Amino acid sequence: MIIPEEFVERTDVPIIKMEERKKKVLFHNQCRREYLKIQIDDGVCQDQELKCDKLLRSLDAARDYFVELKGDDVHHAVKQLLATVQRFHTKSTKCFIRALAVTTSAAPKTDTTVMHVQAQLKAFNHATLLIKRSPAEYDLDADL
Repeated sequence: MIIPEEFVERTDVPIIKMEERKKKVLFHNQCRREYLKIQIDDGVCQDQELKCDKLLRSLDAARDYFVELKGDDVHHAVKQLLATVQRFHTKSTKCFIRALAVTTSAAPKTDTTVMHVQAQLKAFNHATLLIKRSPAEYDLDADL
């Protein structure tokens, strides 16, 4: 998928912040590698289909971190993440993928809907679903 430049911000700061309506995730980037912060919802994707809010992509496109900043509706958040991963990747894509749902409340990690989406992501492209409470933190350097 071609991503228009107006929806992309290039960054190499040690803490990459993504936030929306009091929900946020901080990506720790102590190695200061370059990443692209991409606005998905109302940016790259302006249709009415399910999609997540943002994408953090390594400059070499070897790692993608899909982010949904959601209130309490974890079920809808994980469905949005799955739909976006499937939209941006094929089963043969060679890319490290994390799908991160950031919520304002405690998240059910063993709920059947969540488990079903986890299985679909893993089968689709070995992607991993993470559910964290806002403010969430993620260490990018641990994935290198």
